[in-house]
Amino acid sequence: MANLLRAINSFTLGNSGKAIIENISNNQLLYSIIFLGYGLLLIYARAIYLFYIPKSIGKLVSKNRELGIDEIYQIWLKKKRALSSFIVVPTKNEIWVQKLNSTNGNYEVLLFNKKNSYQSEYELLTNIYQKNKNVKCC
Repeated sequence: MANLLRAINSFTLGNSGKAIIENISNNQLLYSIIFLGYGLLLIYARAIYLFYIPKSIGKLVSKNRELGIDEIYQIWLKKKRALSSFIVVPTKNEIWVQKLNSTNGNYEVLLFNKKNSYQSEYELLTNIYQKNKNVKCC
């Protein structure tokens, strides 16, 4: 059975494929650290997307209750452009990350994440604004 697998690998991978597999198997610790860093970066970006952005928009809406949605959205865009480059969000299909201050505010999340996520910052702002509009202050 092992000889059969070697023959299949030899036939399908070729010399370059064998060299790549040999490189990965010889440097497992290095590749493990690289993939761990990649995974942690994606988790960090997802946490920013799920917690930081809604919290920041919520604070902005509660501070500016008297303004309209479009005015608050313009304030959010100004605040977002002034953010640090270390604040990142997932890209389309959550494969990599991009800086929050350079995004267009529309997010295409994976199909299984659409239930508990928002599609755009404007949609999130509208939802938070509607919830805060119904809450009476003081």
